[in-house]
Amino acid sequence: MQNPLISLFTSEETGRNAEFRSTHATTGTETMMKHDYPTLSELGIQNPLQIDRYQVNSISNYDVLRVIYERESNSFLPSTRTYKFPRVQKDVAIGKEEKSVQSVLETHPELQKAVTELERIFATKECKECVAETVLEELQALEDEIAMRSEYIRELVRQLGTT
Repeated sequence: MQNPLISLFTSEETGRNAEFRSTHATTGTETMMKHDYPTLSELGIQNPLQIDRYQVNSISNYDVLRVIYERESNSFLPSTRTYKFPRVQKDVAIGKEEKSVQSVLETHPELQKAVTELERIFATKECKECVAETVLEELQALEDEIAMRSEYIRELVRQLGTT
């Protein structure tokens, strides 16, 4: 069931306040469970690991979340989805006096939850990429050491044969 406060916003927006991008695209048919990312599921995002980056823009009294996916060129699925969240108005006391109150617009709580889940996705991607990179570096160091020791042993055998 989609939250009535969150509506699909189809026009392109040009102003960018924040942009977050994954350094490496994840490929494959990984799917995430609804309970892993409930807010993104409510927004209709079924495969969160296919998200390449996202942007959060402020336009008037709305915050706009734009999700950009890593898609094949021949895919029929959308490459972007945009969601519009109304800003929440709160009255905040100014100073020590209780009578002076000012209205402040804050980010919608659903947007905050969605951004938190998106940050968690990217942290997981980066963590896996760091581990894979470290393993590859260790493997290369091991191969170099084996090659160096093999050459040393060959040299010893040559020396034994010539003496």
